[in-house]
Amino acid sequence: MFENSLEAILLTAPDGSILAANPAAEKLFGYSETELCKLGRSGIVDIEDPRLPVLLEERRLKRKTKGELTFVRKNGEKFPGLLSSHIFNDENGNEKTSMIVIDLSATKIAEDQIKKSENYYRTIFEHTGTANIIVEEDTTISLANAKFVKLSGYSREEIEGKKSWTEFIAKDDLEKMKEYHRLRRIDSNSVPLIYDFKFIDRNGNLKKIHLEVGMIPNTKKSVASLLDITQRKNAEKSLQKSEERYRTLFESNPDYTILLDLDGVILDVNTAATDVVGRSKEDLVGKKFTELGIFPEEDQISHEETFRSLLNGEFIPPHESKFIDMNGEIRWEEILLTTIKKNGMPTSVLVISSDITKRKQDEEIIIESENRYRMVGQLISDFAYSCVNEKSGKYEIDWITDSFYNLTGFTEKELNLNRCWMFTVHPEDEQIAYDQLASLKVGSKSVTDFRIINSNGEVRWLRNHVECVEDNDIGKLRIYGAAEDITYLKNALKDLGQSEERFRALINNSADLIRILNKNGQIIFDSPSSARILGYPEGSLIGKSPLEYIHPDDLERVKNDLAEVYENRNPGIPTEFRIRKADDEYLPVESVSQNMTNVPGIEGIVVTTHPIKERKEMEDEIRASLKEKEILLKEIHHRVKNNMQIISSLLNLQIRFENLDETVGVLKESQGRVKTMAMVHEKLYQSDSFTNINIKEYLENLVSDIFYSYGIKTGSIESVLDIEDININIDTAIPLGLIINELVTNSVKYAFPQGEGTIKIKIKSLPDEIEIIIADNGIGVPEDFDIEKTETLGLQLVNNLVNQIDGDIGIDRSNGTEYKITFKELKYKERL
Repeated sequence: MFENSLEAILLTAPDGSILAANPAAEKLFGYSETELCKLGRSGIVDIEDPRLPVLLEERRLKRKTKGELTFVRKNGEKFPGLLSSHIFNDENGNEKTSMIVIDLSATKIAEDQIKKSENYYRTIFEHTGTANIIVEEDTTISLANAKFVKLSGYSREEIEGKKSWTEFIAKDDLEKMKEYHRLRRIDSNSVPLIYDFKFIDRNGNLKKIHLEVGMIPNTKKSVASLLDITQRKNAEKSLQKSEERYRTLFESNPDYTILLDLDGVILDVNTAATDVVGRSKEDLVGKKFTELGIFPEEDQISHEETFRSLLNGEFIPPHESKFIDMNGEIRWEEILLTTIKKNGMPTSVLVISSDITKRKQDEEIIIESENRYRMVGQLISDFAYSCVNEKSGKYEIDWITDSFYNLTGFTEKELNLNRCWMFTVHPEDEQIAYDQLASLKVGSKSVTDFRIINSNGEVRWLRNHVECVEDNDIGKLRIYGAAEDITYLKNALKDLGQSEERFRALINNSADLIRILNKNGQIIFDSPSSARILGYPEGSLIGKSPLEYIHPDDLERVKNDLAEVYENRNPGIPTEFRIRKADDEYLPVESVSQNMTNVPGIEGIVVTTHPIKERKEMEDEIRASLKEKEILLKEIHHRVKNNMQIISSLLNLQIRFENLDETVGVLKESQGRVKTMAMVHEKLYQSDSFTNINIKEYLENLVSDIFYSYGIKTGSIESVLDIEDININIDTAIPLGLIINELVTNSVKYAFPQGEGTIKIKIKSLPDEIEIIIADNGIGVPEDFDIEKTETLGLQLVNNLVNQIDGDIGIDRSNGTEYKITFKELKYKERL
């Protein structure tokens, strides 16, 4: 095993002299065994490496050590290696040491290459062949790959964000690793990067793990790579024992290990090999390997020729092959063939075969995934790209998706000639595009719209999203970009503008008075016909309440009808009343109101008012004549029907341009806020007082309405209300209702991903102020959440409303999320 190991092994004396070296060591360092023995340890180790004395001291104290070290080849090349060394006593009791060296050059190169792309990091994180995790400062595991899931026995869902790293550490290693974890976040160089520890899986099994830990730059997170070295540890111990123990190593080797004579007859075979083919050792020993029927028919001749080439002295590198397992399934293996010699003559052949079926399957998945991404890049109209700011000062394309060629019609050759795709930018927009690039610096993002011209001369609009980062080549900038084809959107906006002009012309020429009232009942739009019908200067009524111009005898009835419209209890029933004109005369009119507060672009109450003075005069006349009455009624019906059609057409015209779920969600939240304020007015109308409402009744109805709006079923999310019987004025009730609406809605939407929990609202009157607590036992908000710096509209509204009522707000994250608000009731301002 010493001679045929794939890893470099050296036997040394305590003074550092080399006693023996295997062929792998000769190949790794470029020296013969004789030369290595003359050089000694100092000839192949970089003695200036500061880690050398640390590892030597650790080996002296513990009789073993493991860690990275810099080694030197015969040609003077230095390379990184992983050293595993033990002190043992030979059969005569003499102290000796073993050194196993693994070349880490390829690993270090790979580590540099994967920094080019976040996607590469993710791929390597998942497919390094080792168990990888990312550990937060509080020891919580925030990310784990499939290997760690397999190693631990827990699912991803059970680990990520829920398990502490310390739960997997054996008790005798726990305190040491906790201290390492703390010190690493203070000074990453103060603790070892690589060491071994004992790992406990879900079933309580104890595993020996080789651990490599590093800090993620500019964060408090660390990434850990775990390699199960339980079997390797067993193998290293076996190397220190007698020949009898070599047999144990042979049998316990997880790789399929077979010993053949020069005729290809099996002399010995380990358990791993017998298990995978489902045959006993007795059944295999004594038979030629070519007669076992374990190779696909098309590969049989190739195996025989490879065996003959090996016996003829040819070097056979490790190679991949297929075989048939006990279930008749095809598996992949990587085979290493080694000729065992005695006195310079071959005596047998050692076959070591590693099962790489899983690796081949993963490779096929990766290839298939790459093909899918490539296909997507060819089919979509948008394209992604990456550019590097070269020495010329210009950005040059590093990579770009195939969809660029589909969108622009240009070829890869044309792109390479121009170095960057900016040659497609419309001449009138070149300055816009180049200004976007010139403004970039590390960490900045930008979104800009401009036009390009494709190979056919067609003009298209792009929305260019870019983010600037520092390139791996220090001093250079790299941008990652995604160009979105928004030609259709630009054309749609143009069409929308034309449609708006048609809509405006229709309103301006209407024979009826058309108004839009905001949530406060103020006129925010007044059609030009207002001047013709009422005599007031055009636009002079904007910002005023239409109730100011209602005849006193009709005022209460009109107010009630309008309130029903705001509360969606009036489907558009015509109302007759008298309205004061500029000459102080009253004009009889008929009005129809529609609640369109949830219609984008209108967001108010649309009131269509039709003068009926002539109709009223005619009604007096038609009482004397049934025939005239029938004619007048038909005409009135016809006019009302036309007005209803106009309102319906206006509504459909606006709705046609709004079909996004996101817009619907925003409108639903806005409607909830309007309902909250409308509910205050409803309580005022139901109350004996027009200035105060009972907060207990109001909030019970408000919470019930929120639960109903979001479809909360009984038994899922429970509301617990502890509200004192307090009356507050309208100036306080409206902002208070909005605050509670936002916080309760936020809890309902985000606090309970499992759909179960409790929301508590407690209001009590203190000597000089009122205290409100809104709490839930949900998942809580992030530790770095600052309500005063939030970017969400709802919580910004909460902050503004708390300030409006001169209150203070605090947050407690100890059990879910609890908001505590204290305020003094605002003094009610008398309305004129």
